[in-house]
Amino acid sequence: MKVGEYSMDEIVFNVFKAACNNVRLKILFKMEEEKLTYSEIKELTGLSGTGITFHMDILLQAKLVERTTERGPYRITEMGHVTLRALIHMQNKIRRLERSGLVEVGV
Repeated sequence: MKVGEYSMDEIVFNVFKAACNNVRLKILFKMEEEKLTYSEIKELTGLSGTGITFHMDILLQAKLVERTTERGPYRITEMGHVTLRALIHMQNKIRRLERSGLVEVGV
């Protein structure tokens, strides 16, 4: 199945790739509150220019964030919101399974 220019497999892969990093998750959760400029992302993460570009390119490719202008602030997309809600839902389910003794989650 294709959605736009990407297959469903490519979309899922890109979303999981983007969401499996603590820096990118930190950026996404902050963007739920507000749009972020490049400088604000630098302050939030403590990363240098190439580090920020690396992480933002992954988030952009996964369509979790967007920019309305070339130098404008980044903002979370609907796909980004859906991804964060899904991750929170999955985390809550895993905690319930852990409390019930069905799974053991390492620290």
